[in-house]
Amino acid sequence: MDLFEVMQKRRSVRKFLEAPLDWQDVGEVLEAGRLAPTAGNVQDVRILVVLDPDTRNKIAEACYQQYWMAKAPAHIIVGVEPQKIEQFYGKRGKELYTAHDAGAAAMSMILAAEALGLATCWVGAFEDHMLKRACGMAEDVQAHCVIPLGYADEKPREPVKFGIETIVYLGNWGNRYTNMRDLTGEFSDLSENALKKGKDIIEKAKKHLQRV
Repeated sequence: MDLFEVMQKRRSVRKFLEAPLDWQDVGEVLEAGRLAPTAGNVQDVRILVVLDPDTRNKIAEACYQQYWMAKAPAHIIVGVEPQKIEQFYGKRGKELYTAHDAGAAAMSMILAAEALGLATCWVGAFEDHMLKRACGMAEDVQAHCVIPLGYADEKPREPVKFGIETIVYLGNWGNRYTNMRDLTGEFSDLSENALKKGKDIIEKAKKHLQRV
């Protein structure tokens, strides 16, 4: 599965099979988080993997009683060390770049999991102190999200997404191009045909560059 297919097929899963994970797969997911970019390459992201069932129950409780999470055989908690990035970027680093860094790591792991045939869900709703107590996180670490990881026991439908004309502006903020397809060819709502055409264009560009 290539990257575009992974992005197209990824879903937020809330029902998991009670089946053990291959630790090699878990390791590859974590490696994706390690490779994610951070502001100035400060590498302020810290990742906690929780396998213990009792602790997973406590984490689900801390996530405002989202008990479905506990059935996932692993929880990945993405956190950052704000003081580390604050040294270089001050208040903006502490309040903004930390969120960027955690989000990049989380999304990288979610896409890696999908590519490996695993299911995930991004959970950002939790009581901070309760979550820290549940898994022994240090007070100076800021938790950003919990990612339940396992094998899907459901197949969620593709969610409705806005068209590209709704979310993309050209040149100036608010400047919509009413017929975006004039610029993007047959692109529409992550359709497989559009993805294939995009990949064909990239391949043609590669061949052109090789001839130059």
